[in-house]
This record gives sequence, C-alpha cells and structure tokens, in this order.
Amino acid sequence: PNSPCGGVLPFSPNAGIAHYYGVGAYLRPLEDARRADVRFAGECLAFSNVPCRQSLQEGLPSVRPGHDPRWKARVPRDRGAGWDFEDVRDHYLKDLYGVDAAALRTGDPDRYLDLGRAVTGEVMERTFAEWRRGGSSCRGALVWTLQDLAMGAGWGVIDAAGRPKPAWYALKRAFRPLQVCLTDEGTNGLAIHVINERPGEKTVTLALTCLRDGQVPVASGQKELVLAPHSAQSLNAVDLIGAFFDVTYAYRFGPPSHDVTLVRMLDRETGTVLAEAFHFPLADSVTRVSKTALGAQITAHSDGPLAVQLATEATLAAVTLTLPGYVASENGFHLAPGPEKEIVFRPERPDAPETVPERLEIAALNMQGVLAVPLSAADG
Repeated sequence: PNSPCGGVLPFSPNAGIAHYYGVGAYLRPLEDARRADVRFAGECLAFSNVPCRQSLQEGLPSVRPGHDPRWKARVPRDRGAGWDFEDVRDHYLKDLYGVDAAALRTGDPDRYLDLGRAVTGEVMERTFAEWRRGGSSCRGALVWTLQDLAMGAGWGVIDAAGRPKPAWYALKRAFRPLQVCLTDEGTNGLAIHVINERPGEKTVTLALTCLRDGQVPVASGQKELVLAPHSAQSLNAVDLIGAFFDVTYAYRFGPPSHDVTLVRMLDRETGTVLAEAFHFPLADSVTRVSKTALGAQITAHSDGPLAVQLATEATLAAVTLTLPGYVASENGFHLAPGPEKEIVFRPERPDAPETVPERLEIAALNMQGVLAVPLSAADG
C-alpha cells in the first residue's frame, strides 16, 4: 500500500517494505544489516558519495572539502537534523579504516577525499554481501539515489557531469549475477557465499589465498563446485584450506599471520576470473602505504577501445584509474598478485571529437604516489 509499510512501528524492516538506514544515516555497525532482518528495502544506503577528482576539478574548482559553504551546500542532509550525510561518511571512515576524518580533512584534504570515495562503496559491497547470501531474508534493495542534480558529494552514485562515482563501480561488483562474497563471522571464521543468478548451471573453482604483506601466501586452498541455476550457497574458508586457520584473526594467538584474504571464482574450463572478493582482517590493511611494484601495459587499436593490463607484486587497495575523456569498465577495485587484470576504456561521449589523452594515471590507497603511464607507450 505504501513505501515504507508493515510492522508494529510506522514500519519495521523485518515485516514489510523498509526504508532501511540502520547501516548509513543511523550509524549502526555493519552487522545491523543482518540483525535488522530486512525483507525489502525501498530505500537504503544513502551516503554523501564523493565524485572523481576530474569532476570536482571541473565543477567545483578550488573548493576544499569540509566546512567551505560552497562544498557543504552540495552535501545532503535531513530536514531539521543536526548532522549531514558527510558526517555519516566520516563515521564509517573511522569505523572501517580507523581514520580521524576531521584531522585528515584539515591536514591532507586530498587523502581525505580518496578515502571517502572508497569507504561508501566498501559499505555498500559489504551490506549487499549480507543481503545476497543464502541465509538472508532480504529479497531486494533500492539504493538512494542514482544521479546528483548539482556537482558535489551528493547522494547519487553518478555525479552531475554524468560520470560514475566509485560507489557506482562498487555496486556494479556487488550486483554481479555470478558472485562470490565474504562475511566475517568472528570465531566462526570467514564465510564464503557463492551465488549463481543465471538460468544455467555453472561449474567453477573457488581458490582462496591468505597473504602476508599483501603478497606472501601463508595459507591456501581450493574447491570445485557445481552451481545450480538461481542458487546461493555458503562455505567456510576452512572448507577450502582443509585445516584450522585463524582467517578472521578472531582468536589472536600471537601477531597476525596475514593481512589480506583473497577468494577468486574461476571458470573451471577456461580459468577465467569470474568474480573475486577480499577480506582485510586489520583496519589499517587498506590504508597502510608501502612501496609496491605495479605494472601497466596499454593497448590501443583503431578499431576498438583502449585497454590496460595491470599486474602487481602486492595487493593494492581501491585502485583508481584516470584517463580524461574516457570511462573505465571498472574502477576503485582491489588488485592482488596473480593474473593480469584488464580494464577497458570507452569515450565518455562517443559523438565528441576524438582526442588522445597524454597519459593514464593510476593510484591506490596503499601505494605511494601516482603512476603515470604515457599513451605513447601504447601498442597500436
């Protein structure tokens, strides 16, 4: 009859159609997405999502984040509330990454924005991991909202210039029809949820690796699975490893043995990576900066799109690629050692005059500096 509706309160997430903001506006821990027993969210996961650097440079030049009135005018808030949705984002910046948002915004505003771009997408991916697992009561959720009406850190996952924000790419990953996602179950270990929403059966290999310093394997394992159509199933990391291992670092018997766990879903016939998921047991694993060797090779053909192949020696968090005038097929993703990852770039406006950018810029939350790859290095 209405959105929202159902339950003994004006509405209850576990009884009807909810506007669920437990994770989000009401600053509940991420576990609340499960505890609330959401049936269907007609609205959810509203955040002050930060646009990419290019959009801010074009649409809000010389405007610093935080309390600049021009910046704050574009940050959404609920009428009558003493907080806005940037405060919400800052809360999860502290909760997930252990970062003092106010101090960082004052001392290093660019770094503050980079972490802010990553954290809202991270919250969205983790929440949908809860809702898409086989044991969840949730049958759907609509994210608030699609696109901003003015340039700034609004609710939209697409900015006012029409460019996808990092949160948009996070949702693209979260919504994959063939999906693997992880939930930290504490002393019950790391749960691996495998989903096949397609109408056909799929045979896959699940491969798990725990990495120290993001690169040295300390535990690993794999398992062959046949995924039935329209199915979801859950396993424990120990099912793949074959022995007890403190994957979630819940028991804390001594110093942590690893700082990243990677699970890949592979096509068993071709070895192609269909989906992958990451778990960082330590809060600073994502933000701890170190020297990491990253390789990038660009290919450009007259009859096709630009593409870049990426390879890394150690895990990189929230890799961001910037190529002016082009939109990437994926962005803001974690990158682990292993097979090269290909990212395809297509023109933002196919009808615009053809221009060739001078270079591709690649950054990551835990990588020093920015890697600039000149397009003169491209093949073709």
